[in-house]
Amino acid sequence: MEKQLTAEERIDSELEYEMAKVRGALADDVGTCNECGATLTIYDVDSDECPECFGNDFSVVSSDEPRSPDEYIERLLELVPQYTLYRAQISTGGPGDQFELYVDEDGEIAKIAYVFLPWFDRAERVLFGQNFADVKAIFADDIYFRHMEVK
Repeated sequence: MEKQLTAEERIDSELEYEMAKVRGALADDVGTCNECGATLTIYDVDSDECPECFGNDFSVVSSDEPRSPDEYIERLLELVPQYTLYRAQISTGGPGDQFELYVDEDGEIAKIAYVFLPWFDRAERVLFGQNFADVKAIFADDIYFRHMEVK
């Protein structure tokens, strides 16, 4: 039986696959006219007519792939704003560190991460339990956050 790859082992190839679709959606050319060889844009294909020879025989990038930014967005399962991110920077330089506070649409601090930033690297730990409660208590009572209606 073949070993199942972990998410960490798969993420780079999955990201590259998705980035190829993003780049395709941003590309100006989406096909070729089979009659004269002209490179076609999404606008040419949508008009069903080659701007060079006025033919309508096209070889187009797979219709399974989004051909414009609008089409890419339309194909998403959902696009939902979840959090506003506040960065509470503690120190800078080598190394730096900060808390990242994710505030939901109700103004509640929903997630807190401690981020350690040595030069050219990043490590992050999401806080749970008492650590989460303690950091939340500090920032939920801060005047800036009260002004921003963070609870």
